[in-house]
Amino acid sequence: QTVDQALTASPDNPEAAYVKAQIVWCGTDDPEAAVPLLESVLASDQIDGSVRSQVEADLGLAAAGQGCG
Repeated sequence: QTVDQALTASPDNPEAAYVKAQIVWCGTDDPEAAVPLLESVLASDQIDGSVRSQVEADLGLAAAGQGCG
């Protein structure tokens, strides 16, 4: 609920989107729903290279329908 409130207040917040993606993917085992959230994180210019690499790896796994690692 707190993450949803953060996204409502700041829809372009990549940190909140990434946390929500992790909750959806890992917490509810729904990789398909995590994909658009992860894509929105990658669309942001507010993340650094190491975070971008991790999100890209997560997106590849989620897009393939795999559970979170």
